[in-house]
Amino acid sequence: MDKIENRSNKMKLVSIAIAISFTLSVFAQHTGKESFYDNYNKVYVSVSGSDNANGSRKKPVKTIGKAVEIAEKIATDASNYKNKKGIAILFKTGSYKINEPIRLCPDITRYGELCFDAIENNVVFSGKERVAGTWQAFGNGIYRTNIGSGKIFRELYINNQSAIRARYPNVSGKGADKDIVDLDKYTKDSGQLRFYFERKDNTADANYFNQILTDKLLTDLGTVEMFMIQEWTLSIGQISDIGYETVDVKGKPVNAVYFRLNADAETNHWHRGWPRIFTKQPHWLENSLALLDAENEWYYDGKDGFLYYKPEKGTDVNALKIEYPGKTECLFEIIGGESTATADNRVKNISFKNLTMEGSNWTYPSLHSYLDQQNGQYNIGKEDWMERPQAAILLAWAENIAFEGNVIRNMASTAIDCYQGTKNIRVIGNAFGDIGGSAVSFGQRSEKTKNIGKFTSYYPDNREEITQQIHIENNYFEACGKNYVGATTIGGGYSMEIYIRHNEINGSAHDAISVGWGWQTEKSVMREIHIDNNRLVNVKANRLLYDGSGLYVLGVHDVTDVDANGYPLSTMNGNYMIYLGGACGLYFDNGVTHFSAKNNVVDGRKRIGRYDLGHVYINDDPLRDWTILNIHVDHTYGTDLFYMGPMDGDLPNPSHNKILLENKPGNGIKSTARNITVRNSVLIEDADWSKNPEAQAIVDAAGLQKDYVYIKNCYKSNK
Repeated sequence: MDKIENRSNKMKLVSIAIAISFTLSVFAQHTGKESFYDNYNKVYVSVSGSDNANGSRKKPVKTIGKAVEIAEKIATDASNYKNKKGIAILFKTGSYKINEPIRLCPDITRYGELCFDAIENNVVFSGKERVAGTWQAFGNGIYRTNIGSGKIFRELYINNQSAIRARYPNVSGKGADKDIVDLDKYTKDSGQLRFYFERKDNTADANYFNQILTDKLLTDLGTVEMFMIQEWTLSIGQISDIGYETVDVKGKPVNAVYFRLNADAETNHWHRGWPRIFTKQPHWLENSLALLDAENEWYYDGKDGFLYYKPEKGTDVNALKIEYPGKTECLFEIIGGESTATADNRVKNISFKNLTMEGSNWTYPSLHSYLDQQNGQYNIGKEDWMERPQAAILLAWAENIAFEGNVIRNMASTAIDCYQGTKNIRVIGNAFGDIGGSAVSFGQRSEKTKNIGKFTSYYPDNREEITQQIHIENNYFEACGKNYVGATTIGGGYSMEIYIRHNEINGSAHDAISVGWGWQTEKSVMREIHIDNNRLVNVKANRLLYDGSGLYVLGVHDVTDVDANGYPLSTMNGNYMIYLGGACGLYFDNGVTHFSAKNNVVDGRKRIGRYDLGHVYINDDPLRDWTILNIHVDHTYGTDLFYMGPMDGDLPNPSHNKILLENKPGNGIKSTARNITVRNSVLIEDADWSKNPEAQAIVDAAGLQKDYVYIKNCYKSNK
């Protein structure tokens, strides 16, 4: 273990040095990008170029694929690198279509680094298809055009903004409680799972279903979908049957409509213990022409190829840029071979700078069903095994990969996924917006091929496969988790040496930042997780979920090391969060060990929603065997001091130190928690942080540092 720790410390110093060098080089490029690559082999790309050209400045190629092909040929000969640092693929203004994944393998950087950079403004890598036909009036303000049959997509973009898939109830803009129908009853009788909702045939009230509407849906069985909130997750299933019954709800007869799901969804719902199905959880329907009745809604009929859209009144629909995801679900695959202590087969030293990347697809929920277990990871059968949603940019067995100064938008699911064997990945100074799932995902979760279950630890013999040294810093995130609201904006599983710092997150669907995995007590690979100085706004923005937080951590850590003041090395310090949408501020879930949270500001004034967990929540479940251990919360500034955890309740006079369960069991309840402290909480009810210089300093320092504010402004001005 000492050798591993020493190596870890050495690698950390190297990682920091590389990150500093990288940051300085990027800012040097802002005034002279092309000259920065004078000592590189250069390949030029232009939308007016030709793939029969040689890629020189005067004869650029036309496509990304051809440029990569030329780079691969350069990389085969070491003599091409005499006095050269690597290969730079340089792009001129334009949109470059990606129809299949661009695959980058270890050989392309055998002798030097590879850089993708824009040397002119507005360079876009896109997986989208543009609607080219003329729109014709269909009736009731709806227009349609034929784009061809047999396509599968779940998103439509109007001038780079997501439109709304036809649904019931309509999105009101007044909050989730106006946009859903609460489940009244469900049954598992006769091998069937039926969901019941109250039926009122003489009202258009969106709190109910009516038979006129549901009869219209019968022609779309198998394609119309039910969206179901289940505690902290969203599940989606295609509807296979609709019927009408009078049912008993709490002793009263109720006229009801019921829905059955397709076989995949029904079977898996039946066997899942968590998350649970129970009444009064939100539901809605999508994907039928019968549901298209509101402005900015759309529907695609895959049988006859017609795309329907209802624009805002007075809008010339033929003047709009309307796009949908093409076939490719992944834009870039950066995947090396498995590395070990004696052989390193990773793909290395690749950077993406100053680009816009957009338009991935993800068809799995349309072809099967989607049953989120946690963080957007979905169940694939009756057991607890899960799969990762497809990512637009997938990394595995990759090292020293950088994303700097990019705009990443309009992705159907996960944007960037750092899977096994990823090391020293730097996501710095980017803007993410309109992302279907997580913006950045990393680490290992439950996976059948590796025999990692929800209750199984992850501590592999091959330490090289651990996701480590991930830097997510000074990025701006907006509207992430739009399609899959259980996904977290930044979400990590089993991993180590993680640095999530100075990000601004606006409008996360679930947790803004979540790190950790595993509901068990054995040690895992997790260590040195740093979630510091982030600004979190509109957490759990749609208020649909029953659980969630600004900052969430889960699972057992590997080590018990402490800093000079006796605090654990994993930190959650200096963060500011406001408008929590029913979420709590700091959430330490089952089995978390060795974490400190100091100097955080939690503005809970508008913390409204279906479930309120307080400003600090330490989930020591007395019915489970896992142990919450060595958690220290110090100097939390809040508009309330509602704490949930061992010895639940309001904290006492905030001028006093409060010590909870310090090396002793908890106050008469069954609790295995040990060494839990919550100290020096400060109440500032009106959120006037200027009354407290320490709180104001935290607020001022949280979020983007001044040299990176430009990326937020760039994203806002180009939405």
